Amino acid sequence: MTRRKRLRRVLILCCHCLRNLSYHRAGWSKGALILQNDFWTTVNGNFMDNCVLEWCKLFADQWGKHFWGKVVSNPDTFRQELFQELNVSEQDFLAYVREVREYRDKFVAHRTQMKSCVLRYWTSLRKVFRASMTSSLLMKMRATIFLMHPLSQQLSS
Repeated sequence: MTRRKRLRRVLILCCHCLRNLSYHRAGWSKGALILQNDFWTTVNGNFMDNCVLEWCKLFADQWGKHFWGKVVSNPDTFRQELFQELNVSEQDFLAYVREVREYRDKFVAHRTQMKSCVLRYWTSLRKVFRASMTSSLLMKMRATIFLMHPLSQQLSS
């Protein structure tokens, strides 16, 4: 991949990260969610979860293809300017990276117990409906549930 393409992809990822953070923050006023029902609470949480996923690609996954160290011309200068801009030490920043990565791993990206629970639920539901529905209708229902479910991104991988 050319340097220009890699830079473009990383900049797009930065935009996605910041957009999701902005959408998450827009849902809050005076320390509380503006719309407090299940749908908007889930949507607001999903914005933060997506922001965390994208942020980790940029700052926590050193061997990932979008890691900042793979696109900047002078990583040492960038690192020092980053710490200066954030007014943190390298140790503080690395501790923050660990915290965000831990949140991602525990609650966003690696929820294998939740995945297996959803798959078991779908298997049980399928058995109940199988006797009374055509397979094409069943497949349409499955696709709808899959696409609407918050874990659809994780289940597809």
